[in-house]
Amino acid sequence: MRTNCEGRGARGESRRARDQGSARSFFSRPSPVTPCPSSPGFTLVELLVSIALFSVVALVIMGAVTSIINANRKAQTMISVINNLNFALESMTRTIKTGSNLEIDPDGTGLGTVVSVCDEDGRATTYYFDEPGMRIMVQRELGNDCDDAAAATEMALTAPEVKITGLAFYGFPAAGGGGGAATQPAVLMSTQGFMELAGGIRSDFNVQTTVAMRALLIE
Repeated sequence: MRTNCEGRGARGESRRARDQGSARSFFSRPSPVTPCPSSPGFTLVELLVSIALFSVVALVIMGAVTSIINANRKAQTMISVINNLNFALESMTRTIKTGSNLEIDPDGTGLGTVVSVCDEDGRATTYYFDEPGMRIMVQRELGNDCDDAAAATEMALTAPEVKITGLAFYGFPAAGGGGGAATQPAVLMSTQGFMELAGGIRSDFNVQTTVAMRALLIE
């Protein structure tokens, strides 16, 4: 009787052990894992080629940007030089137009490289060509009595970048001809030279302008 009970108990214990093992194996079963798709990276050769291409493109872009900056700087310099030349010519034109007692360094034909005039403020003003310095100079009287021999200041009208190679004044009516009639003196100014910028840029110019004085000359 005991044996049967013991046997029955042994079988029950064995059954319970199997059930517990099945439960553990069911709950501890690993979940299926989906394999990741293969994603190969860049090779060393591909990386080197990419870096080389990027370097070439960056070099080309930087060269273009540098060229644009240099061109803009040269254009701004050219504009500044042209403005300086325009200022010099406009200064002479305004002084002659509003002045009186016009005199041109004569050589028998009314042609010269020096022009003197009494400006609207009564100051003797002289414009002349400084050949060694390749520039246009102006000399103005300190007083206002229109005296050429009085103390005066002297300065250059043109910038160092503007090189003047020729400056001539031609007055007409030439040599005081007028026959007693009222005439309006005029001056033909002819200026030649070139502009010299950094980088070897050179631009030649030849400017001619005629200026008529507002005051009449009555002989």
